[in-house]
This record gives sequence, structure tokens and C-alpha cells, in this order.
Amino acid sequence: MKKETRVPKQKRSIEKSEKIIEVAYQLFTDNGYFNTSTVDIAKAADLSVGVVYSYFSDKKDILMVCLERFEDYFMENIYQEIRSTQSIEAIEDIVDITKHMILVIVKTHTSQKRRYHDEVKALELLDTDVKNHFLKIQNSLMDAFKSRLSFYGYHLSYPDEQAFLIHQMISGIEDEVVFQDIIDINHDVLIEQCAIAIKNMLVKDKECQ
Repeated sequence: MKKETRVPKQKRSIEKSEKIIEVAYQLFTDNGYFNTSTVDIAKAADLSVGVVYSYFSDKKDILMVCLERFEDYFMENIYQEIRSTQSIEAIEDIVDITKHMILVIVKTHTSQKRRYHDEVKALELLDTDVKNHFLKIQNSLMDAFKSRLSFYGYHLSYPDEQAFLIHQMISGIEDEVVFQDIIDINHDVLIEQCAIAIKNMLVKDKECQ
């Protein structure tokens, strides 16, 4: 049974809770999730371990809040940047439009640190809550992607299946651009070929033909 924690309401309590989240995220990204303990978080926040546990049931509880905060930041930036294509009159070709959206998504991930990224990816395979969190992001991201394609008069023939394929391609590109694991791969070509592959999945809406 998950132990009861309190929801901060007073200013001082809110400040303590926010401090815990802030220092925990920094420790997770700098030292890794698995190498960070609740004691480490309490010490960095200049609080007792008991105070930390009064707001969060365990270390994973803190991680989930950190992930949700990043999701909010990530999706807000994605929506703003993807919506900005509406004002880019020079972009007419659907391949260029798609390349722009891919670049927006990739750019949002450039601040990730490898260790934290890899450990969270491992947790995605091991933990149902983390897995569901990333499924939620995937669905939100693909909804935004499809919405922007619809704005330009395109849709996917098989929305769920093709959206899954698109997400897998873009996720792979994100990791390669940020961490550069493959020697001598041209990222510009990689992104362009992904955009062309997406174009080949698209169907022009009848009213736009």
C-alpha cells in the first residue's frame, strides 16, 4: 500500500516541495537515477529525509513528478513551435514542413544527458508507470503531428499504425542527433529521408486536391 503523503498548500510547504523536485531532477541528470538516493536528495535540498517522505512516498514518486514537469515543458514547446509553421509562408512543400516538425522535436531533446536518458529508458521497460507516462507523451506528440499535417491538408491512411512508425523513426533520430552513436552518419540526410518516408504515408485530403 502506498503511504499517505501531504499535498503542500501553504507557501512554505510549496517551496519545500518545489525545492525537492528541483534538486532531485538535477541529481538525477548529473549522477543518474539509480545512483541517487532519497538521502542524497534530502541533503541537497537541506531538508531531513523525513520531510522528503512527508511530500513524496519514495524516490520513484519524485521521478514521476520530474517526468511530468518535463512533459509539460516538452509539449508546450512542441505545440508552440509546430504551430509556428502556420506563419512560415515560404514553406510549401510537405517534405519541408515535415522536416521542420522533426527538427522542432529533436531540438527539444538536445539538453538531455546520456546517463539519465538511458536509465529512464530502462525504467520504461521495467516499470508500468514510467511506460504509461511515455505512451502518453507519444500519443500527445502524434496528435500534435497529425493536427499540423491536417492543417496543410494531409492525413494518414492508417493513423494509429503509421503514427507509431513515425514516432519510432523520430525517436531514433532524436537519440542519434543528441548522442551521435553512429560514426559518419549525415544527420541532415537522416532527417530528410525520414520526412520523405512520412510524405509517402500521407494522403491529400479530397477538398484540397
